[in-house]
Amino acid sequence: MKTKTRPQKSLPTVPPRCAGRRMLFIFALLAAMGATQAATLWTGPLITYSQPAPDPTQAANRDQLTPNVALTRGVPSGGGSGGIFNGVMETAFTKFVSPADTEWAVGSLANYATLSYSDWTTAGGGNPVHNYPGQQLVVHLISDDIYLSLQFTSLPAGPGFAYTRSTPPAANVPPTVAIASPANGAAFTSPANVTILADANDADGSVTNVSFFDGGTFLGRTLKKLGV
Repeated sequence: MKTKTRPQKSLPTVPPRCAGRRMLFIFALLAAMGATQAATLWTGPLITYSQPAPDPTQAANRDQLTPNVALTRGVPSGGGSGGIFNGVMETAFTKFVSPADTEWAVGSLANYATLSYSDWTTAGGGNPVHNYPGQQLVVHLISDDIYLSLQFTSLPAGPGFAYTRSTPPAANVPPTVAIASPANGAAFTSPANVTILADANDADGSVTNVSFFDGGTFLGRTLKKLGV
């Protein structure tokens, strides 16, 4: 039983090739705002990570973002040695290099494509420990081509750090598509014109068109936006 009526769209009538039952297949194509964009944006809920202890060799003291990147920090020993580094690829912080396989920018994730990226130290104006807390940052995980938002809530001169960051978005919910007319099992005597009506909806996106097929034969397509 339907609880919500969706707008119905029709195609020009198409003549069947023969009498009897016809099998129709339809496909809904989602609107892909980033269809030509390979990068992945982590737009999921924010989480908080706070390093329990300054021992990068322990998994709990590293925020494992992907198999390639785990952000961590050791005990500073002076001389600019107290920065964040990538525990997967590095054993200590190296100024103007760490965290390896990442680049950083000050700004909003919504503007990730137009931001200017550099290493952690440079993006922090040469003194990220003092400049980063409270700043909205975007981190690019280079090998994974992932962009996420991050904001340090604690980055003392001594050991330890804490931040909030974005997470991967929820899994995509596939669209739903169904032929509304003709009814399932309907039969027509040739010659006849048959109008096909379809309901299409995408709960977490939008539908740009519905294509109709008779087996492998393309019958037509409606290009009007269906559902939201």
